Amino acid sequence: MTSGVAKLGLTETSRAVLPWLLSMLAFLVLVTYWPALSLTLPRMLGLM
Repeated sequence: MTSGVAKLGLTETSRAVLPWLLSMLAFLVLVTYWPALSLTLPRMLGLM
């Protein structure tokens, strides 16, 4: 869909999206395996 709208090939679109995808995947792994990171803000606000 994005390739059609941007009028780019699939390879060019994939290369443009790859840095964003890798950063989101890294953040997901970080939050998944280090739960204290995602619980810091609720604890600071007294929600837990």
